[in-house]
Amino acid sequence: MNKLTESDFNQTEQKIIYAAREIFARKGFYGARMHEISERAGINSALLHYYFRNKKKLFEKVFEQLITELIDNLFSNNSELKDLDKFIFKFSENYIEFFHKNQNIPLFVIQEFRDNPEWIFNTLKKTQLSERTFFKDIAKLNVGSTIFKHDFEPFINLVSMLLFPIIARPLVQFLLNVNDEDYDKMIESRKLSVPQFILNNFNPKKVSDEK
Repeated sequence: MNKLTESDFNQTEQKIIYAAREIFARKGFYGARMHEISERAGINSALLHYYFRNKKKLFEKVFEQLITELIDNLFSNNSELKDLDKFIFKFSENYIEFFHKNQNIPLFVIQEFRDNPEWIFNTLKKTQLSERTFFKDIAKLNVGSTIFKHDFEPFINLVSMLLFPIIARPLVQFLLNVNDEDYDKMIESRKLSVPQFILNNFNPKKVSDEK
């Protein structure tokens, strides 16, 4: 029997994680079954348990990787931005692009925060999220604006306006009577319209004319 190489080990592990991510996103932690994950990954149950002893260990790995990926996407190319407006626009663009491509993830994360808040927060502490947050990045800009400085409302409004049309896609398409193509165009336009709205309403003295 050939010895399992590190590359083979990592490839199989990642295949399991991708399969588990799909199942967890659809069914949550309690609804997911290990045999279903092994079938989706194309391996047997014994091999799955060789990599991950139980469902909790697998879920923790999936969630940690998901949060790391989310952070990398949300804050990519933001560190060199010195202007608040440009930072907000870039954050909004990254936010929409990530969740529009991964539409099952928001509801999955929300569900787990509701069902297992203490465990989720402990898991988050193990990730880069404790070191890299929206507010810390804003503080590094050293801008004169008071937006986000003492008030969480602009941030809550920003992420809510960016996320709601994505997690409520069927409802939004029904209410607006738009097809998939028009819906995608609307979501694309919100990369500009939402941050501009936030800046106009919470930072009226300094409104950017460009992204």
